[in-house]
Amino acid sequence: MNSNYLFRAGIVALAVALPGCLEIPKWHEPPADAGAKDTGSVSDTRSSGDGSDTGDGLDARVGQDTEHDVGKGEDGAPVGDAQSEADASDTGVGRDSGIDAGVPPDPCYRNSFDTIESLAQFVAQNGRWSIHPEGYLQQTQVGGGPHVGYLDIRNFLDNEVRLRVRIPQQEGAVFAQLLFRYTRRSREGYDDTIDRGYTLQIERDSRVAIEDFYHRRLAVTDVQAELGAWHELTLQVLRNQIVGFLNEKEVIRLTDETYPLSGAVGLSAHAGMVDFDDLSICPLERIVNPHVADASCVALFHFDEPNLYRNECIEAHTLSEDHETQNTQGRFGQARYFNGEAYLLSRGNITLDLDRLLTVEAWIKPDRAQDSYNGMFGNLVHSAYSNGTYEGFAFGIDNQEIWFVAGIDGNRTRISAPFVLPTDRFTHVAATYDGNHLRLYLNGEKVNEQATPGALTRITDPSAVLTAGADRNGLNGFIGAIDEVRISSVARY
Repeated sequence: MNSNYLFRAGIVALAVALPGCLEIPKWHEPPADAGAKDTGSVSDTRSSGDGSDTGDGLDARVGQDTEHDVGKGEDGAPVGDAQSEADASDTGVGRDSGIDAGVPPDPCYRNSFDTIESLAQFVAQNGRWSIHPEGYLQQTQVGGGPHVGYLDIRNFLDNEVRLRVRIPQQEGAVFAQLLFRYTRRSREGYDDTIDRGYTLQIERDSRVAIEDFYHRRLAVTDVQAELGAWHELTLQVLRNQIVGFLNEKEVIRLTDETYPLSGAVGLSAHAGMVDFDDLSICPLERIVNPHVADASCVALFHFDEPNLYRNECIEAHTLSEDHETQNTQGRFGQARYFNGEAYLLSRGNITLDLDRLLTVEAWIKPDRAQDSYNGMFGNLVHSAYSNGTYEGFAFGIDNQEIWFVAGIDGNRTRISAPFVLPTDRFTHVAATYDGNHLRLYLNGEKVNEQATPGALTRITDPSAVLTAGADRNGLNGFIGAIDEVRISSVARY
């Protein structure tokens, strides 16, 4: 069992292109190496079909703080800092703006309890906790009731809490709890009393169980945790599913349709010495089913046999191969593997029925870190060279960021967020426009938005093509797997 919060190097390609113009782009399975970050290094080689696409030199950056309520404070994760993808002839018609982000943010709260400051962050109560010289949280007083430290986390639903715990070998061993609970906050007009909650706990008989806040046992397993050894407890909440893991193995699961939308996390030890270490609280992916065709869908490619390239929404926009792709395991069923040279494109007119609303999304699994001009996703070329307008959209992911470009009221508008994608699993990526805001999502979590009122500039060139895996010239190729590509005339997220 892994966790879904680190993003390494990755890139994807789906493109809508007009010739000769700007080359625009069942359950949670988290990573095994949650603590490792692959910074990688890549070369900055860039190419285009006509040799003119060398970057416009515009420093296009946008940003938004993602909120986490830790104790009294709120911590935001900045996003941005990415170079524009426009042709060298672009003179700045677009509306790029934002802040410099630096290092891509970690979407998780983490506490390794290595310093007194980290203990203070956790808001320990009753003075019963201390930092051990070896760098873990230690219970220093025994007796009486539970000794709990709380960490308030806003919008706890669809998150994972993970920590290491050790219960000493002693007669009548205590039990340790990992709690998540809903607290009525005084700042929201309530009295800060605990209204509802659950615990994943190692009990006195070493068995793992889940109880509610009133100590009613909801589920228990015969799996036992050896006393005196470090164990990893993990609690996942994904909508109505509550799942407990011991040492990366699922041991307990229950369903609750009434769990509220915000809560707090606490660690508790009852009547004895317990050690805690390496607490993390991370978002889980919200997209758990294959994409479906509906009234708002204009393009959907499952890449499954027997109709690998059929558009499930509009038959006329079926894709075909230009250089061979390969079949590979997808996020759901099959996916297509692109080797950097292979790509797919529509042979007919791809003037999609898009005006004011748009969603472009897919599941992607890159093979390795890729250069910022490899694998343009949603690569739409506009008619700026002839009449100064930008048409359609573009969506791209490279080794440093996820970005989206759209023609809005004839202008080029760009948004980005500095996330790098993992190479060991599929990630859901999505970009939306609702007529007022551009937004970017990873695994259903919003990572940035930008206020941009207007209307999408419709694709009017009859020679426009839709491509996946490379630009319309077969360049800037993606290396990795792409699954479940969908374009919609609605903002789905």
